[in-house]
Amino acid sequence: MIRTGRLSEFVRNLVTTYNTETRAKSAEREDQVKWEFWLHRCHHLSYREFLDQTSGKAEQKPERPTDEELLEIIRASRKIMDSFSPT
Repeated sequence: MIRTGRLSEFVRNLVTTYNTETRAKSAEREDQVKWEFWLHRCHHLSYREFLDQTSGKAEQKPERPTDEELLEIIRASRKIMDSFSPT
């Protein structure tokens, strides 16, 4: 390699391969740790919900209804209650 002037290319390929393999092993370990944690600690969530929460993809809380929407809900509820007859 030194005689052909390709030592730096060889070292670069070697480092790239090592980094790729290390990342793959790290990802596998991370997946295994997440699975074990969910299996033993998060009984209230499905595995997909757990993964979404740990990756930041969890559903956002719905926004608060506007005042006009709240008034409309109250009016509709009152209309239902006014039409109710216990007998």
